[in-house]
Amino acid sequence: MTDNYSIFKVYPTKELALEFKELLEKEGIDSVLGDNVPPVDITFSGSTLEHRYEIRIKQSDFPRAEKILENHANVALPLLGHR
Repeated sequence: MTDNYSIFKVYPTKELALEFKELLEKEGIDSVLGDNVPPVDITFSGSTLEHRYEIRIKQSDFPRAEKILENHANVALPLLGHR
């Protein structure tokens, strides 16, 4: 099923990725959360720079997802005091 899914957006934290995933699903877009967190303990490698959480969706949903992301940003920015 998820073979037809492509990376739409990448987030540095799982919390941000899950927030966007929930937003997409509320709007009727099925999504999958993936990560590229290495299987090695970070204390062993010492690096957390490459940890990424990926939201994957069907490519046919990209235009709708972009609009949702844009609308969400327009709502969030005034709340943060940006104009």
